[in-house]
Amino acid sequence: MALFSVRYRGSVPTLVLTGGTIVPSLITVVDGSGTILAEYRHAPPRSGHQPDQVGPPDRG
Repeated sequence: MALFSVRYRGSVPTLVLTGGTIVPSLITVVDGSGTILAEYRHAPPRSGHQPDQVGPPDRG
């Protein structure tokens, strides 16, 4: 099973997938009590979109 982590590029959070190649079709965001705050659905990358290389978290 792959692991998601969040890294920031400036002030933009980016999900990083480690240890797998399959992205779930739905990602649910919950708070500490388990209340659902948001749901994100998988969509293919925009045409011609080339993401920057993801490196260590931006501490700036």
